Amino acid sequence: MAAGVAYTILRSPLETNNALAGVLSGLLALVGAGAALSRYLDARRMPVDTEAEGVKLAEELLKRWRPELATRRQRSGAMDTLPVQWRQVAPSDQPRRVVTGNPEQAVLDVARAFRALPAQRAVLLGEPGGGKTFLAISLVVGLLSEEAADDKVPVLLSLSAWDPVEDDLDTFIVRALAAAHYAGAERIPKALLDKNVIFPVLDGLDELPEHLRRRALSRINDTLAGNRRILLTCRSVEYAEGIAAGAPALSQSPVFEILPLMPGQISRRLRTEPLWAPVAEAIATDPACPLGIALSTPLMLSLFTKAYAGRNPADLLTLTSGNDVRDRLVDVLIDSVYPEQGRGWTSRRARRYLTYLARYLHEHAERELNWWALPNRVLSPWTGALVGLAGAGVLAAVLAPLEVDDPTEVVNSPFISAGVFGLVCTVLWFLGLGRRAGRASPGFRHGARDGALLVLVPAAMILVIGLAAGSGKDTGKFVVGAVSFVCLAGALAALCALAVGLHRHLIARAAVVGRAEPVDVLRRERRATLFGAGTTLVVVSTLSAALWKVTEVISLHVGQRTAATLGKPVTITAISTEMEKLDSTPVMAIVVFIVAGAVVLTAAVLLTSRWPRYVVAKVLLWATGQLPLRLELFLGDARDKGLLRAGVAGYEFWHVALQERLVVRGKNLRSGRPVVRAAALWLAAATVVSAVVVVDLTQPKACATTGLPHADSGLFTVVAADGESPCAAKLDAADVAAKLGGAVSETEAEKVRSPHVRGGYPSRVPVLGEFSTMSSGTFDEVAKGMSAAGVNLEFELYTLPRDSPITDTAVSLLGSKIGYRHVAFLLRSDGSVLVTGAATASVTTKDPVKIAKAAVAHAAGPISSLSAEAVLDGVDADECARLKEERFAKSIDLRGHTVGVAAMRSLEACGEAVVVASAPVPRRSGLDRTRYLIDEPIERAGQCREALPPPAEVSVAVCTVVRLANGIYS
Repeated sequence: MAAGVAYTILRSPLETNNALAGVLSGLLALVGAGAALSRYLDARRMPVDTEAEGVKLAEELLKRWRPELATRRQRSGAMDTLPVQWRQVAPSDQPRRVVTGNPEQAVLDVARAFRALPAQRAVLLGEPGGGKTFLAISLVVGLLSEEAADDKVPVLLSLSAWDPVEDDLDTFIVRALAAAHYAGAERIPKALLDKNVIFPVLDGLDELPEHLRRRALSRINDTLAGNRRILLTCRSVEYAEGIAAGAPALSQSPVFEILPLMPGQISRRLRTEPLWAPVAEAIATDPACPLGIALSTPLMLSLFTKAYAGRNPADLLTLTSGNDVRDRLVDVLIDSVYPEQGRGWTSRRARRYLTYLARYLHEHAERELNWWALPNRVLSPWTGALVGLAGAGVLAAVLAPLEVDDPTEVVNSPFISAGVFGLVCTVLWFLGLGRRAGRASPGFRHGARDGALLVLVPAAMILVIGLAAGSGKDTGKFVVGAVSFVCLAGALAALCALAVGLHRHLIARAAVVGRAEPVDVLRRERRATLFGAGTTLVVVSTLSAALWKVTEVISLHVGQRTAATLGKPVTITAISTEMEKLDSTPVMAIVVFIVAGAVVLTAAVLLTSRWPRYVVAKVLLWATGQLPLRLELFLGDARDKGLLRAGVAGYEFWHVALQERLVVRGKNLRSGRPVVRAAALWLAAATVVSAVVVVDLTQPKACATTGLPHADSGLFTVVAADGESPCAAKLDAADVAAKLGGAVSETEAEKVRSPHVRGGYPSRVPVLGEFSTMSSGTFDEVAKGMSAAGVNLEFELYTLPRDSPITDTAVSLLGSKIGYRHVAFLLRSDGSVLVTGAATASVTTKDPVKIAKAAVAHAAGPISSLSAEAVLDGVDADECARLKEERFAKSIDLRGHTVGVAAMRSLEACGEAVVVASAPVPRRSGLDRTRYLIDEPIERAGQCREALPPPAEVSVAVCTVVRLANGIYS
């Protein structure tokens, strides 16, 4: 590289070296800054201090689960702890009892009982609602409350989200911890697990599908090496079935079973409320009655005290089975905690929302509602298109008031820009679908890689298509374009890599231990996403301002040098010359470019992140009546009311019995908003019908016939804003032969349309006329005029139908359709020519000089008030402001003056103007934004008359029209 730089300096003049030095120093500074940033970010990734991280995690877990125990005690209707008994299944049946009355002492008793086990491993069994999860939480709180220097950190994990076929236990633990406490980053939890700091408390083996339980027990056994601790909870029946099916028992893990509540314990709790006395007496009289069976678990007893607080439970005494009692308790619970009417969440709405959540979890075989998994599961694949349409609509609404200087330049159209932005948004949405729920790409390097690929992959596809399309073009211009495109794509990829890399780094920085409440996880992700998007906006805007034109100049120069090396004819422009153009670049163009690039990359950051996708899913579910718009508040309120509980990283139903009951009842419940949905359907139907009627009523009149053999099959209509809708049709060889009287063949008629084509790429010249009503003799004169116009011309003949109204607007519309620019010609049936355009009045004549003058006048349009002398001296700021006030809609008349390069450059820097000159403007001026036309056709109008001997009035007029249509503008 050093040798190449030295060689370039020795071979280049001083001005070029100065420009190169400035550009390269800036680029090297940016590259060095990026490398330093990458090294700095990598240096901050120090080895994990597992001891300190374990202490932080333990503190946060204690803050998390201690309030959860208090919440569960409130659900039971008392502040003490329900008595729970358990026994070891074998070899001893000695019962153990949790101390009642003092909750803090109760959790310590559970912890001491677990520490007394030889290997500190156990399997805890029980009936649904028997208290397995309660004892697991008590164990976690008890162990965390003790001060043991070398103790492990107990982490409660729900097994409902584990796929033991795909992942082993350690992988599941790492991912679950990362999702719950580290914003998806797996580095810290993996280090903690490798150092055996984590003590997994696995809750709910029975929540796995039956065919996965055996594999899960095998996976758990595979990880029990050395002194690893573990606690596994499961329903008694499901665990027994798994062992009977051949699953291995856990190594060195005694099995304990929770015993049901005693009738006396149930009666004592029920006698605390006088209204519950009949239920207490029924259970005391017959412990095996349906109420006694149903309330024998802590869950159902707590559910009873919550649902029937201050209510008479006489309706329960008539039920005939324990299942009926359980179902009735679940049904009454929701109605008891939500009001029937009023503002806020009524019982009807709450039941609908909870039913949807229960069905959602049931369909995906999960217990825990994780917000980041919601979008990819509930959103339709068409959501990406809707997001793109919304983005395009917003941008179009912003850009629509802006004036477009030249409607023929589609790139300048705000609607084209909006459409491209909408397409980009759609692609970015679908790119984000592949992100696995709960996982984040760690660090700056991974983000930089993804950001670069986001540009390089489509750029490579475009390059391959371009090379294939231009394979036959062996020109220097083609080589310059290809090499410049590669350089520009590389610069954009570097910019995108920096933006996405910074965003991913900020996400990783947010991956610190924090309270794993579901709302906290969501807020943490939202802050990181918005901060990352804002940082991307600032970084991209700053770098774009410095690089966008510099990169263009460098890439163009590299392309020119490459073409010269390959021996292709090319003009090499000095870098210093190109850099001078930067000073004349309009400030608004720079601002628009910077804002556009920043907005696109910011959209890339947002649309590929999890939180914005969750917001879209939440809004759409609210619009369909499935969930409330303030979903987080509703879930928190449901938790406070005892319907939900906080899981590892999301919310769960208080018990699976509540979830299952809602699923069963939800099959007969109409979800959503029936009235709103019906109204929307009727509104949509009415809109479609109205649109059909309006479209039918506003359709243009049917086109009249042309009377030619084939033309009627190709009739087309051009509709104007004022409703005018002229028709035209294209003539083929059979139509031309018919107009010539049928005495010529179609092959000879084809020569009329291509009289002097000599290979290569002939110029296509459209000719519009009243050929359907034109006599054969006049049409023969038209053919002679086209033949005399010049060589290598190919004509496309268009005719108006019979009895078509002839107006200036109609001719201009059809002219713009077939290819005329700024001025339109119509050959009348009598051989005269109608010339129309931007001037105030059209001209109908057969005189070639009048035709040429009218064409130039119409093409030029109104003349600007800016004098020729002012333009030739160089357009200053005041004169440029006057042109902008005219919105460049008026032409600048420079006829009779010599136009210099400097004057045209100053005019071009001002805006897209139209110049009328007496002679062609020098091509070395490098004009690419200013159109000019010359009045030379007026001086050459007599050439057609000289080429066609009289009497040939029609042929001369047609010859003049063809020459004008083929080259008024530069």
